[in-house]
Amino acid sequence: MAASSLGSTKVHPISEAGFGAGKSELYDKLRPGYAPEVLSHIRKAANKKEGLKIVEIGSGTGIFTRGLLTHPEWSSTISELRCIDPNEGMRSVFTKTVEDTRVSLSNGTFDDTGVSDNWADLIVSASAFHWCSDLESAIHEFIRILKNDGTICFVWNIQDKKNFAWIKQMSELSLPYQKGTASSPEEIVKWRRLFDLSSYKDNFLTSDEVAIASTERGTLESVTLYAFTKAGVAIISDEEKQKLRESIKNVVERGDDLVKASTLDQSIIHSRLFPNTIPGILRSGFQIFCLSFPLCIIVFGVNDVYDFASDLQNPRKQGQSLEGGVLNPVHHELVLSAARISTALILSSSLSSLYSLPSGSPTYRPLQGPLCSILLLILSWQYSSFPLRLKERPVLDSITNGAIVWLTWALGYVAGGSPLFGSSAGEGARKGWLLAFCTTGVHALGAVADVEADIAAEQRTIATVLGKRITAGFSAACYLLASKTVESTSFVGVYSLVGATISLVPVVNLAWAHQTFRAIVYVSIIGATGWIGQRALGILKEKKSQ
Repeated sequence: MAASSLGSTKVHPISEAGFGAGKSELYDKLRPGYAPEVLSHIRKAANKKEGLKIVEIGSGTGIFTRGLLTHPEWSSTISELRCIDPNEGMRSVFTKTVEDTRVSLSNGTFDDTGVSDNWADLIVSASAFHWCSDLESAIHEFIRILKNDGTICFVWNIQDKKNFAWIKQMSELSLPYQKGTASSPEEIVKWRRLFDLSSYKDNFLTSDEVAIASTERGTLESVTLYAFTKAGVAIISDEEKQKLRESIKNVVERGDDLVKASTLDQSIIHSRLFPNTIPGILRSGFQIFCLSFPLCIIVFGVNDVYDFASDLQNPRKQGQSLEGGVLNPVHHELVLSAARISTALILSSSLSSLYSLPSGSPTYRPLQGPLCSILLLILSWQYSSFPLRLKERPVLDSITNGAIVWLTWALGYVAGGSPLFGSSAGEGARKGWLLAFCTTGVHALGAVADVEADIAAEQRTIATVLGKRITAGFSAACYLLASKTVESTSFVGVYSLVGATISLVPVVNLAWAHQTFRAIVYVSIIGATGWIGQRALGILKEKKSQ
């Protein structure tokens, strides 16, 4: 490996001290490598198939460099790899850990690499670009050394603070020491201003941002020393480090993890027919079970898997309320497997309706359950997954939500032999339409609250297409339609009118969109609880009077 020297400029003083001699060895030992899937994704982005000339700026101790050189998709396609870093301590460790004749190491910065014009096929910076102090100068340097069809890649190993409370708490312990560094919460996002520069827009295509999950095994000692590798922490006194060590120990031993799937049981069986035999009770219990938790795994679990990228950008998805959270990627395959098993359970339970109807039922009625079940499963999967991904088809996204709830209600309703349509359908059927309209309205209002996150994730929804005010008006209209299916003075009639009123708030003041959606969620929970309680009391009174 060749090494050269170049005068560095614009190096952050805390970076120079925190990553300097005597500290870089610990950095190299404790900082995680980059997952093979991450390196594979970057390889796909590089246009050239072989003979790649790569510039790695902020190469540090060579953690990312070693990953590239040993990865099967990279190892045989690299022609030359020029590594740039301004920190002498980092470069010292690099020379001891990287041995490859294709690699050279230089002293330099983002705006002064010393690389020839139009040389690089790929510029990459791993866990370093947030230290760039002059974005304008850096982008001009990138343009100078990059070939016309070249690629820029910025990559970071980011701790999962959203799904693991202990990681968030541990990270917060070091925040006081990160003030004034590029890793502070205020500074670490400033690198994104690069995309707003005219020099970037005029020379590069739209950026592609991807989150790929991976896991690292560790011990109390390793996570403690990891915290000590942060630039701001590395320079504090031994006494302060000991205090930080004790605080980290308390956090890790408490182990508050927030691994939460957005699963909420919504299925309510609306029927006055109660089984009075052991087989009937068992059959009904199986049907109710399959219309609750397994269905929620499909509806909510599949949604959480396919919406992982947009949920990361959604402030509502912090796992702090009934509005949901971000599903840890570690559990994605497990959730999808559970959803497949749940699909089989729901199908089998619907077939039991062929044997549970009262004698004399019309011949078409046994088919109602299986047909509703098939439609429900198709919509539940295709709402979030491909090829249809109905949630990105504006207006249809809200209607699909209403249809899923209507079909869920319908499965419970027809299990007792009741018809879905016609003059004999009765009051119960109208309650199904009430649920459908209300759910459509709730979804539309949720889209209003999520519009910024959906736009950032480039997702088309009813709110991103129609706008917040029109979508809020659509939500209010759905609630008004729901109120027309029942007596306006009834419990659910009043709930529908209250929902319509709440939905109109964003039409008047868009700033209240998130609070409005939160209000409708809690009003719906209270309303559902009150409705079930009212029906249970009514049935008990009827039983007593008989």
